[in-house]
Amino acid sequence: MNNDKSLMLNEIKLYLGFDKDAPFARYLGISPQTLSSWHSRNTFDIHLLYSKCVFLNADWLITGKGQMLKSEEKENFANSSMTGTNDIPESENWKIKYENLQEKYTALLEQHTDLLQNKLKEMFDHHDKSSKAI
Repeated sequence: MNNDKSLMLNEIKLYLGFDKDAPFARYLGISPQTLSSWHSRNTFDIHLLYSKCVFLNADWLITGKGQMLKSEEKENFANSSMTGTNDIPESENWKIKYENLQEKYTALLEQHTDLLQNKLKEMFDHHDKSSKAI
């Protein structure tokens, strides 16, 4: 593996179960803009990643070579993959699930708000046309 830090960030994000950058950034305790900057500049804060993602192999984080996970983490991941959870501390696992659900719920609310606004506009337009006909 080469030392493409943007690719490494994506691998960590996927391992943690995030499908978008915003919840991954929240997990790391940084803004989405900072994460975006890391991707575009092909860099990251190695100390922050290592402290937040204790399952990472330090050699991989430094060089981009070898295995991403510490050897004991690979065993834990293999065992936990059957249950559908990665080896994230339980205190963090609920937080990740909550943030993913919150993001999906927010998107759903935005869709419904748009639908309601469009429906109201149609009703007002129809009402205006009806009143002009009289």
